Amino acid sequence: DFQRRYAEGRALAERLAADQDLPPARLASTAAPASHGDTFIGHHAEKHAIAGAAQALWQAYRTPLPPEPGTELAAHCARALASDAIGLPRQALERIGRRIEAEPLLWKLLPGGMLRLFFPVTGDPDLITAGTVVAIVMLYDVATERALYAHPVFAGPEANPLLKHIGGLMAQPRAQAGENGVSATRRLLLHKMAIWDAYERECRESGPVTASARWRARYGWALVRLYFCERCSACRWGSPFFDGDSGPAWLADASPAALPASPPACDATGVVAAIRASLAWQVETAYARRGGFELAERPRLIVPLAGGWTIAVFPTDAAIVDGGSLVAAAAYHHAPTRETRWVQCLAAGGEAETLFQCGDDALGLPLPGDAEGRGRRLHYAEWRRLAWSQFWLDELELGVQAASARWLSNYWPALEILFGRAPDTRPPG
Repeated sequence: DFQRRYAEGRALAERLAADQDLPPARLASTAAPASHGDTFIGHHAEKHAIAGAAQALWQAYRTPLPPEPGTELAAHCARALASDAIGLPRQALERIGRRIEAEPLLWKLLPGGMLRLFFPVTGDPDLITAGTVVAIVMLYDVATERALYAHPVFAGPEANPLLKHIGGLMAQPRAQAGENGVSATRRLLLHKMAIWDAYERECRESGPVTASARWRARYGWALVRLYFCERCSACRWGSPFFDGDSGPAWLADASPAALPASPPACDATGVVAAIRASLAWQVETAYARRGGFELAERPRLIVPLAGGWTIAVFPTDAAIVDGGSLVAAAAYHHAPTRETRWVQCLAAGGEAETLFQCGDDALGLPLPGDAEGRGRRLHYAEWRRLAWSQFWLDELELGVQAASARWLSNYWPALEILFGRAPDTRPPG
């Protein structure tokens, strides 16, 4: 009964892919994790078509597969819902005008005959705020027909503390076994923070009713990803039913470095040659290769600064990003001494680079910017935090490939603004 319902989900995924005229995808195997595979979305793909297809798939997947009436699964869900364990939270919620819905938001049969169930909690109107109980999570022993616990799930950026401590005894049984379960859990923690950032923004833009409905839809899909994605690696749309892709590989951006319209004296060719011949470059290149990243031969951004300094930023070949993926390297060249004093790999994530924020204090390296530099540095740090939150929202709704493409495409303009190479086009306020 459990396997049959999941098989129906895989059939739905295959049909939706065909309806959206997507290239053939391998269905995920339930036997073993798949490899990362090649990526599918290329630099020259039509972004709107990709987003439309991905959203269509996501909208279908985010609807859970409910238990069919009269089946063994439906009977277990009914017994769990009638158990003493759920009686206490039901009474507490009813006192404040909220109710536990009869149809589970998500179910999964875990090893050892344990059935994990999430029952939605709703109200009239169905609005959420930080701390609102949005679901009840249960663990049900199928063999003994006994509910082991029933705990509330709260809205907000934080996840269950026991879930966050992945190695703790109370984190068992995890949504998935082994390292794959650890990766899926970590991803859920980031998803929950990202969808809360989106909720707060959409409350201001669209009102609490729309924002609450979107939060619920996204959280439900995040749970499906947590419990059913079988690889936690780059798959086509972030779907639990698709394996890694076999489409064409991404191409690293090899566009030449752009110089300011009226640059200070700067021999770009000589600077690049000196950087690449330096010990600092050799050391950092070897470091990047340890993680499987290759630095480009030409920088994408060259910025002459006061005091004879030049910062050159070289992209890597990263196309699928995650926290800690190396996306670039910044080289600090000092023309008066003809020395490349430092080369620092730059990583994806929510944190701004320390040397861009306090380089003169940290290692005596120049900070980006002039009199307006401090404001740009603060803006860049805020951009890093918000962009990383948006990355995980995109990863949830569009898949890791589209999320990576969006983050990388915005990363370089953000650096240009930081270094004063592009106008700051932020809206007022």
